[in-house]
Amino acid sequence: MDMVLYSLLKGKINNMEGNKESTVDTVGDYKIEFVTSLPNSRNANTIYFVLREPIRDGIFADKIIVGGKGIQCIAYGNVMLGMGVLNGNTFFDGYDFLNNVERVLTEVDNYGTLVAPNTKSLPVKGMTMTGLLVIEDEKIRKCYVDSVEGIAIKKELYASPSGKANILDMDSKTLTENVCKISFDGTLNWQVGYTTNGITTFRVNGFTSKPAFLTYSALYDTANLNIPNANNAIADSGVNVSTLSTEERFYVSNSVVYLCLDTASRGITATASGIKSYLTANPITALVDYLNPRVEVLSNLPDTIIAKTEGEGGLYFESQEGAILPKIQAYLPVSK
Repeated sequence: MDMVLYSLLKGKINNMEGNKESTVDTVGDYKIEFVTSLPNSRNANTIYFVLREPIRDGIFADKIIVGGKGIQCIAYGNVMLGMGVLNGNTFFDGYDFLNNVERVLTEVDNYGTLVAPNTKSLPVKGMTMTGLLVIEDEKIRKCYVDSVEGIAIKKELYASPSGKANILDMDSKTLTENVCKISFDGTLNWQVGYTTNGITTFRVNGFTSKPAFLTYSALYDTANLNIPNANNAIADSGVNVSTLSTEERFYVSNSVVYLCLDTASRGITATASGIKSYLTANPITALVDYLNPRVEVLSNLPDTIIAKTEGEGGLYFESQEGAILPKIQAYLPVSK
């Protein structure tokens, strides 16, 4: 559709009153009629635009509203068009109209299944996977989706105390990371500091494999991460995000990462090799907010995922042993 025809349509639709049909001046041997429902008997050489009230919010919002109306279908004779594109923008998507379905927002159940009553085998829309923060037995549960119906996803997704979360949008194939996972494990090297109140301070001074939260100088990545505090970060294994000298804690000062632990109660030898050995066997996980979202395009994801009916058991999502699935939602195609 070009801009001249678009302007013509916009003006004519603006002039419509209520459910009254309006006819555009004849274009060549054709005329265009605007209707609120598709006539069972259609006139020859007539192009019908089926209109509806515009959708202004949400993922199904009209990209372009023509004359205050949304377009759900264009028909000519026995041919019906379910999509229109103007200058690279989809200005109407009548796929659901043509297939007589409505969209129902549905969440994956406790069994990893996504299904709704009367689901039809049509493409799923608006599927998102949102990270969770779950702590059990003083450990942050791994939040991971491995696959859906054999389609590899293989992403960890988390949330933080601030309410921010990592989100995978299947429609746009984008992963938006708002939360960084920090693993205090055997890949880090340490320098031993002082001991106060039975708590020994260890500082990161190197690594065998660079983690996301450090620079190549083994300093905290202040350019991309918030300085951790109780509002934007959390740690597990009984470690607090704090600077209080009387408690086990994790904190950042002058870009140096400190981990302070009760070596006696944990059975840690207070040496560089001792803390490394301990964390190899007993890793400690922390989560902290990024300063700004990090967006990654996942080109390996499929363009379309087809919903499965109740009889087919619905779409099945897999995680891995010991992990939990993120919050997974999608708009399923359900028969009207």
